[in-house]
Amino acid sequence: MNKNKYKPLDSYEKDLEKAVESTDRYTRPKNYKFLMADAIVTANNSTSKSKAINIRVAEKDLVKLKTRAEEIGIPYQTLINSLLHQYLKSGV
Repeated sequence: MNKNKYKPLDSYEKDLEKAVESTDRYTRPKNYKFLMADAIVTANNSTSKSKAINIRVAEKDLVKLKTRAEEIGIPYQTLINSLLHQYLKSGV
């Protein structure tokens, strides 16, 4: 990473970077691949046009979606968009 492209790290950020790079205590979360895929979807969506839609979803499914999204730490709409994107990308 070319650090010259970004603003300099403050002392807290430098300490954090040093801690992460020098220890085994920091590991990737179990859902790392999903989080990366979601980050890619989010990045792509922020640079491309998107269209709002309305859909009807069974209430119990929506509750499960919201619960799962909260566990992952993302908005449920982002989870839906990511799942839809992954489904379409898989060619199923």
